[in-house]
Amino acid sequence: MRDADELHDVLHTLVLVPASSQLSALSSQQESRSTAPWARFFERLQLENRAVVAEAAGKQYWIAAEREEWFQTMRPAVAMWRQARHEW
Repeated sequence: MRDADELHDVLHTLVLVPASSQLSALSSQQESRSTAPWARFFERLQLENRAVVAEAAGKQYWIAAEREEWFQTMRPAVAMWRQARHEW
């Protein structure tokens, strides 16, 4: 995973990624590489309103904003959070 756009593509394809998953398992890179960049990429997607954190059955998932409706259909008891950041 090289950038936020690639993470967005993954979220689009998979629809959801468990927020607590070992994200390196989805990567073709070595397992020893850090997943910290994925968190930064996801944060960027949130700031651009391209991704959200969703919750179902007490678990959190990363999803592309365009897949919210799909996720809600798949997981009836869903709570969605859009991280709102305001610069004062």
